[in-house]
Amino acid sequence: MIEQPALPPERTLASEIVSVWHLSDVEKTLPFNLSYCFAAVFPKRDKEASHTIPGVPKSAPQSREPQSKDEHSSVFSSKDPYLAIPNPPPEYRQAVADMITTLARTSLVGLAFKRGYLKGKGAEISKHHIHILKFLECILGDPKLKEYFRKIRGSSFKWNGFLWGEEGRSGGGGTGGALDSLAKKNEMDPYLPGFTKALNADLSKVRSYAAKRDWEGMLDYLMKK
Repeated sequence: MIEQPALPPERTLASEIVSVWHLSDVEKTLPFNLSYCFAAVFPKRDKEASHTIPGVPKSAPQSREPQSKDEHSSVFSSKDPYLAIPNPPPEYRQAVADMITTLARTSLVGLAFKRGYLKGKGAEISKHHIHILKFLECILGDPKLKEYFRKIRGSSFKWNGFLWGEEGRSGGGGTGGALDSLAKKNEMDPYLPGFTKALNADLSKVRSYAAKRDWEGMLDYLMKK
């Protein structure tokens, strides 16, 4: 178990728990200060302007329904758009691993003391402009990180912060907000054949979740693979 630093005499445990709910004028935070890592990675959508997701070309191929049960293998070819997405460099993968590991192994109160550390990891991830599906592949394609991801899933505070950000689904933040943005612009489906093949997942099931924009269901399914 990770040891938590002792609080100074003038700061009680109760006041420390309350303090992490406060919102800064500069940086609005997710529950228990999770925005300092997630907000940097997946910024909230601008409802008044076009929002470009890192790693996604402005004109992505249009989605289409599979024509046969063999579509999964036939679409995954040299022209698969998922293969054209740059692979994350080692430092990006390490930052993702550090962030997920810390979130999974640290208590909610302990996360208050990890603010600077997680903010730095979020900035490291964000600066590489890697596609959201590649981010998820980094987590779900690694057995240990997938195990930690399940632990995050078991905490409603951590999970909701990861999935939707500070304002919930309507706010357009978090991982779910980034996935929503792709789906609304028909820039999700073309990448799913390569994404599901990389994770050895069922394309039709993932497509079904994506069509409903049920990202929580999709991630739950992928965590079980």
